[in-house]
Amino acid sequence: MQTILGAGVPVRKRPCAKTSRLLLKIILKWLNLLTEIRCHHYSGGMVSELHQLAEKVSQLVELAQALRRENADLRLSIAALTSENADLSQRIQEGYQRVAALLEKIPASDESENAA
Repeated sequence: MQTILGAGVPVRKRPCAKTSRLLLKIILKWLNLLTEIRCHHYSGGMVSELHQLAEKVSQLVELAQALRRENADLRLSIAALTSENADLSQRIQEGYQRVAALLEKIPASDESENAA
């Protein structure tokens, strides 16, 4: 399993795009074969349906690739925002500790009244 730019966010390689491209190649080869030999067994409607199927598979491959790119970008954003969140949490904790230290230095009101 890989990670994106060492951000520790796992990225899995999925065979989906590979399979889709392979399926598209097979469909296109069948279309070319049917067009070249002009088989009389296949109706024009069937060839048309195969063309439509090839177009849909092509669109699906493009969509899958776009979604993978978007997913990778979102994973990078998550890593950056997680880091920023940790930094801000640390700053809040440090501020809380400084305020607590200042409050300890202020004398209590009961002690100041008794001393007067």
